[in-house]
Amino acid sequence: MKVKKLLKSKETENKQYIANTIATTIKLILENNPNMTFEEATNSFLNSKTYLKGLALEPELYYHEGRDYFYDLWNNEQKYGKPIPSVWLELHGLL
Repeated sequence: MKVKKLLKSKETENKQYIANTIATTIKLILENNPNMTFEEATNSFLNSKTYLKGLALEPELYYHEGRDYFYDLWNNEQKYGKPIPSVWLELHGLL
């Protein structure tokens, strides 16, 4: 019984983290891209590799990350086709 409760609690925590991260990241996308509509920003983020292959698959890996991290990945994905952190690009002299 305790294991089921623990799993249910973890599932709820994941859903809350994902929902909050989606909302705050889309807000940041809109703040930095004033010509983009809410629908465009939402579709762009939810269909991105940043979301589909990262946050949506294993949110626990990203609990320590905030919206700025996901915006950074999404923004670089728009430029380079892959969700790459700017820190990595800087280290390799690409920024």
